[in-house]
Amino acid sequence: MYDFQVFGYYAAAIARTFFPSGNEFASLMLSLMTFGAGFLMRPLGAIVLGAYMDHRGRRDGLLLTLGLMAIGTASIACTPSYASIGLIASPADFHVSVQSGDQACRPTTCAPES
Repeated sequence: MYDFQVFGYYAAAIARTFFPSGNEFASLMLSLMTFGAGFLMRPLGAIVLGAYMDHRGRRDGLLLTLGLMAIGTASIACTPSYASIGLIASPADFHVSVQSGDQACRPTTCAPES
């Protein structure tokens, strides 16, 4: 729930930064679609990381999940804006968002109780 609130608060700024600003509504919708694509990747992350946690344990899975989320967050922060690199910014933001969403599995719900 927290990530929805944070993204909703910053959606307009993300739209202006990473997407063409010819049409503000289209930029906002592209921004929200990017968030949605990342959110849809969560079940895949749960499957992959859940299997990893079944084999390696919850502690290793939690450390891996936190590390991957830190990398994803840093990647979003370091992605150049639309003004800097043009149309490449939109797919770059989409790729990083999907990658972050893929790693957003909740460590306590991925693996069954041992």
